[in-house]
Amino acid sequence: MKLKNGLLACSAAALISLTACSTVKITDYPQRQMNVPAQVSATNVQKQIQQAVATQVRAGWMVEQADSSRVVAGINRRSHYLQVTYLINGQQVSSQITGSRNLEQKGNKIHKNAMAWKMRLDNAVFSQLTTFLN
Repeated sequence: MKLKNGLLACSAAALISLTACSTVKITDYPQRQMNVPAQVSATNVQKQIQQAVATQVRAGWMVEQADSSRVVAGINRRSHYLQVTYLINGQQVSSQITGSRNLEQKGNKIHKNAMAWKMRLDNAVFSQLTTFLN
């Protein structure tokens, strides 16, 4: 009986430690931003961001909302959802997580997979913008 209780306690402790390790601090990841030359319009930047998100449709990303000041992209994976907003503010473009569901987001922490999804989308968006600007 003691052995069974010991095994149960060890299993519970292992499970708790595994789930605790699945979240990361959002601030530990570089928050992407980019300066855009003054002669490039916000509308052109918006279109380039939308085009980059469209290249990630196989991964599940889609544009949910867009105007000259922001582009909102979302991804659904089973019961998980992540929303990333690209803010177009003057000559600067930046990205941030603006919503999630079932990704253990609490304050500055979120599931590590969410950050991997965001980083892949950021890479596509900022690469697209770099190519467009050069």
